[in-house]
Amino acid sequence: SVIVFVFLIPYTASVYNGLSRLFEMAFNIPYTWCVIVMAAFTAIYVILGGYMATAINDFIQGIIMLIGIVAVVAAVLSGQGGFMNAISEMSQIPSDVAVTQGQPGAFTSFFGPDPINLLGVVILTSLGTWGLPQMIGKFYAIKDEKSINTGTVISTLFAVVVSGGCYFLGGFGRLFSDQIDIATGGYDSIIPTMLENLSPALIALTVILVLSASMSTLSSLVIASSSTLT
Repeated sequence: SVIVFVFLIPYTASVYNGLSRLFEMAFNIPYTWCVIVMAAFTAIYVILGGYMATAINDFIQGIIMLIGIVAVVAAVLSGQGGFMNAISEMSQIPSDVAVTQGQPGAFTSFFGPDPINLLGVVILTSLGTWGLPQMIGKFYAIKDEKSINTGTVISTLFAVVVSGGCYFLGGFGRLFSDQIDIATGGYDSIIPTMLENLSPALIALTVILVLSASMSTLSSLVIASSSTLT
């Protein structure tokens, strides 16, 4: 219990950290204020509504994520002249990965220039989530056996669209490498850079998308942390 509780603290901090660049890019709001406001909103509905409020909010935020990721992927590809043009530009970039060093076209491969490491990332970010403490809480909402079958179909569709969309969008990050300063911004600045030239409406949708995902995670972490501590 102590191990779970202690390590949920840096995990929670990483969720906050992931929002900093996006908010600074979109609104020029100091990161500290964003953290305080998001924590306050999360605390209000978790404290007042408990587990049911968290479950209902997760459902609403999931709908936002589905719509948001589709809109963002379409907008980013449109900004690069469409899907085929983006693929054409990617095919001209020489690989800087040791396995395919210097080979043009390596980044247009379906599994990328380094499939083994890609598989590792997929396992960590997909199968690895099954072991996260806050995921256990999701199962308390199951009403009956029929709900399990329905939930399996819905959650699989959700995972394919959202997770697949994120991987798909990230695969075009190399097209923005000339705009990114890895030394100062790090790889965390890739996605904000990809979104900089979107319309204000789409940037707002993206911010809501990230907020939804983050608040869903944070509320679940609070529930898990309090249960573990108790």
